[in-house]
Amino acid sequence: ALHIEEFLVPWLEFLKENNLKIDFISYHNYGCLGFYDAKVLGVNALNVNNHLAKHKRLVNALETCGYQHLPVVIDEWGAVGGGFKNITQVPELIFRETEVFPSFFAKLIYKFINSDYIVDKLMLCLSGQHEMTSEFTGFRGFFTLNSIAKPIYNAYVLAAKLKENILKCSVDDKNVFVVPTIDENKNLAVMVSYSNEDLSENLPQREEVLSFDENIIGKTVTLWRIDKNHTNPYRKYEKMGVDILSEEQIQSLREEGRLKPIARYVADENQTITLDLTANSLILITVE
Repeated sequence: ALHIEEFLVPWLEFLKENNLKIDFISYHNYGCLGFYDAKVLGVNALNVNNHLAKHKRLVNALETCGYQHLPVVIDEWGAVGGGFKNITQVPELIFRETEVFPSFFAKLIYKFINSDYIVDKLMLCLSGQHEMTSEFTGFRGFFTLNSIAKPIYNAYVLAAKLKENILKCSVDDKNVFVVPTIDENKNLAVMVSYSNEDLSENLPQREEVLSFDENIIGKTVTLWRIDKNHTNPYRKYEKMGVDILSEEQIQSLREEGRLKPIARYVADENQTITLDLTANSLILITVE
């Protein structure tokens, strides 16, 4: 897999000159190297535009060398670099335990789709979790030391519910990102996230009304939610105010990390769904 960008063009030219077959290209995308490097460069480390910029450089290189139709696999990605670091070394990495990471992930999906870049696979790197000695350490991974599911794990579960075909939609708020999808049986799955450019917590709470051109009467509507108060073991742990968790508290946090619908009902004549959006919230709606 490609990690050093300067290697790509000489490698592609070598393949072409020697008439060697290539089936796909895989590379790593962490946006920028880490929080320290971002400060030195004067950029925001947690910004999906960093990932889009790196992907654009790769796409441009493929086009230059005549390989623009190659499938592209991002076989390692993270919101930032510093994969083997934790919050002791870099306190900002606490985002890996919170609602911020799922919101980043949802926005990244939205941005890739709306930039018309083709990404065949988007694979999150989990290396480093073997070094955990306590809960919520900021290491990258899907689960904590005691198998408590992190919000980013459940974000992947929700993203897997998206359907094959993407629908058009219109949104009047630059901080609301909507990925509407449909399958051949007219079942819908819509991912909605709400965040500003630096994924801070200072976004005002707002309502968003989701309306459908498709007829949803008689179909089952299900809503899942990840935010500061839903499906978020770390935020619940913060409220506990303890350093050492009892077995009962661990079980409670595991239950908090278990993804559950917040609502399920059969649609009547109303063709709209009202969503309450808070900073860095992620909501998935299915209509089936």
